[in-house]
Amino acid sequence: MAEFRELEKPDEWTEAYELLRQLDPGLNKKRYFIALEQMLAEGYHLFGLIQYDTLVTVAGVQVLTVIDGDRVFWVFDLVTAESYRGRGFGRKMMQRLESYAHENGFDQFRVHSENHTTRALEFYSEKLRYPSWATIFKTAKKRKDA
Repeated sequence: MAEFRELEKPDEWTEAYELLRQLDPGLNKKRYFIALEQMLAEGYHLFGLIQYDTLVTVAGVQVLTVIDGDRVFWVFDLVTAESYRGRGFGRKMMQRLESYAHENGFDQFRVHSENHTTRALEFYSEKLRYPSWATIFKTAKKRKDA
């Protein structure tokens, strides 16, 4: 059985980086650590599923309070190592995250997925049966390489 835990140490963040690169192959390690430091200060958390001492799934979660006072547990990043996909680790991670949010008194559990990630959209809507309820708009911004 995979162990679920928050990733709180720099060596764990390095392992998480390797998996997160599967979401964004252009992710620069230096930029990742600079951004992660700021994100952690703003309520971001990394969680992992570890199977036999191997980090197989990573989830990045932002904790925030919205205008009506609800505390929101918002999953922004989710990736399972390519060699472990299709074995239920993504589903298990989402179940554990939902339980964690409930046990810690969060009012809402939300998931963010970009429209171009068809497999992710199918995973959330078809396998997990999460309803889609919002549309997000953004403007293009040129990325700076660190």
